[in-house]
Amino acid sequence: MTRAQVGALPQLADLRREAAAANARGMPLTVLISRSDCTFCHEVRVQYLAPKTREGSMVAVELVSDFRRTVRIADGRTLSNADAAQALGGRFFPTVVFLSAEGRQLAGPIVGAGKGGFYETFLDNALADAARTLRR
Repeated sequence: MTRAQVGALPQLADLRREAAAANARGMPLTVLISRSDCTFCHEVRVQYLAPKTREGSMVAVELVSDFRRTVRIADGRTLSNADAAQALGGRFFPTVVFLSAEGRQLAGPIVGAGKGGFYETFLDNALADAARTLRR
């Protein structure tokens, strides 16, 4: 079992469809852009995103940049996971982005992990900012 499978989030397949479903619930689509061998990605997935997804306070999916898969992004193009990660701003891992169905970022991304023990606060603030932006 790879790190990406432990505490797994659904894999992003169709950004527009998945974001539209999240946005209909008043939430952004939260996308974890990761690598399968990334220890910090595993931490963010297991300690923060998966629990919030299970409790229903966020809709999160994962885009594992080194998986040999394709994903449809908001403009309708089908890209490799690596190219989709770049298109969504994932240049460092982990990166968490908060998206509308049009692919617009609704809050600033969270890049990296740790954050001096305040990661959950950064995440909660970004989710609140994204939800406010979505309502406008």
